[in-house]
Amino acid sequence: MTIRRSCLPTSLLSSREYDRISGKDGEPHSTPDRRGDYPGQAVSAMNFPRLSLTRRKFVLDANLSPHPARPSRLDGCSAINVPARRPVLLATVTAFALIALADLPEPKKPPTNEELAAITERGRSLAGYDAAAWHASDALQAKEIKPGSVIRYIARKTDRGWTVAFGRLDKDKFLIAYEATQGKEPDQFDIREFDPPKEDSGFFRSAAKAIDVALKEFIEHFEGQQRPYNVAVLPAEKGQSWVYLVPAPTKSNVWPLGGDVRYLMSADGTKIQAKRQLHKVIIENEPPKDRDQQVAGGIHTHVLDETPEDTDVFHVLSRKPSVPELISTEHFVFEVEPDGGIKYLGKADEVLKK
Repeated sequence: MTIRRSCLPTSLLSSREYDRISGKDGEPHSTPDRRGDYPGQAVSAMNFPRLSLTRRKFVLDANLSPHPARPSRLDGCSAINVPARRPVLLATVTAFALIALADLPEPKKPPTNEELAAITERGRSLAGYDAAAWHASDALQAKEIKPGSVIRYIARKTDRGWTVAFGRLDKDKFLIAYEATQGKEPDQFDIREFDPPKEDSGFFRSAAKAIDVALKEFIEHFEGQQRPYNVAVLPAEKGQSWVYLVPAPTKSNVWPLGGDVRYLMSADGTKIQAKRQLHKVIIENEPPKDRDQQVAGGIHTHVLDETPEDTDVFHVLSRKPSVPELISTEHFVFEVEPDGGIKYLGKADEVLKK
């Protein structure tokens, strides 16, 4: 067994450092071998000093993610606070939570362009979901919301844009009290109130059930730090759905990366078909102190699998300024571009020469 970090600290790179690693400077790839920012951190070619980055406010999952700079304004839809439990560590090597993983077998080839495109599509959909929920909840705040009528929201993309349903699950129906539909502009949403609530026995009902089942499993098996989490639901093949749980930001202008899980749920939302731990360790970079510093990109190491994750794309699309992210797996290196596209840069032992 080899003790590995589930995700090494992400770092923000200057233009010179980023171009050197990604090969855009025309010089051979190399990375500095230096210690990271945290006590007890092992020497790694992927550990860079933090650099400053000016970022915008996180586009919030408004009724599930309180944020110091943009708190939720929907009563009854507070963030999901995961109860604290004593972490079960298989080994303690550094100040980070570690897990014991068997050595990954050498893959014959990297993920295909089609597989990378699917990751990009899901990551972009997560970003769209997040933005729709944010702007829709802003539009809803102008209404006088009836107590108990809104427990959660569920967003869905249609041919005409995003629709966000605000309501609650009642037995076998999702009761929609308010419905927000996207207008001509991405941040424009029109609110329609239903009294009595509109009953839905299709997507929104199944999505609400899927959220309940996934949350129950997540909380029962949670071993990380106590903090609020966001939840999102995206359609999958064969009528199934993806349910994502990602850590919500708790500091202004800081976007957490890691500690996230994805569930594949049955068409009716009552059964978990598959569970995927996307990242383990939660990484948070502080906002800049020196506004004159310029950043060209970020970098982190991922060892749970040999591909970037949906939430890597979401992370890149969320932060500002829009800069790419390099991701090094056990054997490969990828670049997530500012628009969410993913490039395969080559084998890790060739791209990241020490």
